[in-house]
Amino acid sequence: MGAGIAEVGARAGLDVILVESTTQAATSARSRIDTSLQRAEAKGKLGQGETAHQVLDRICRGHGSRRPGGS
Repeated sequence: MGAGIAEVGARAGLDVILVESTTQAATSARSRIDTSLQRAEAKGKLGQGETAHQVLDRICRGHGSRRPGGS
């Protein structure tokens, strides 16, 4: 679900930090987003003149076990 939220934010023009519990999970999420964006670009469903690569560049990935709020 986090990958989908990150994609929506990036497609809306926001810079997004995608945080997953492991590096592997973060890499997998970014790969799923890339695939989805490539399909959207092929169907002409991205913003006018925008490429999948431009949208993907708005997503910074990370990993960690800390939750917001310091717990």
